[in-house]
Amino acid sequence: ELPVIVKPAIVVFDITPYREFFSYTFGSAQNYTYNYKVPVDFLKELQEVTKELGITLYFKQKRNTLNNYKMINKKYLNFIRKFRKNDNVVEVNPGISADRVCKNFNVVLSMPFTSPGVTASLFGKESIYYDPTGTIHQNDRASHNIKVIRGKEELKYYLNNLLESDFNF
Repeated sequence: ELPVIVKPAIVVFDITPYREFFSYTFGSAQNYTYNYKVPVDFLKELQEVTKELGITLYFKQKRNTLNNYKMINKKYLNFIRKFRKNDNVVEVNPGISADRVCKNFNVVLSMPFTSPGVTASLFGKESIYYDPTGTIHQNDRASHNIKVIRGKEELKYYLNNLLESDFNF
């Protein structure tokens, strides 16, 4: 079941970073997506900004980390254990499909350039890619015309504007 949605609310989808050995094995040694610091900053900054603005942050991982914890970056796992305990964070069961989650939220944030961003956009939802590093170009072709927000200040400005516009979170 989906958790009860307390509005205003957004849902975020992360990328789980694997230990370096496994990321090379998978053929995905991209520093951006598999450096544990990027997904940690992604979630940490989203949590801080949403808490400040009074927005509930729903968090969905792609996979259950208990099933493959030996392959996942240990620093990331430690961060997630603490992250789940934040007041404004609600975890969404990773077994629920991304499609179903996207249909139930009006604002979806994900890491560039993951499929939930495109899925949410196809459902007519407010879909944003958030880049905590500020290195992704806002008009990158890989964005599929989904807005790329770079950095914490731009994120805060964007979400605050949604709140002030009486957007239906």
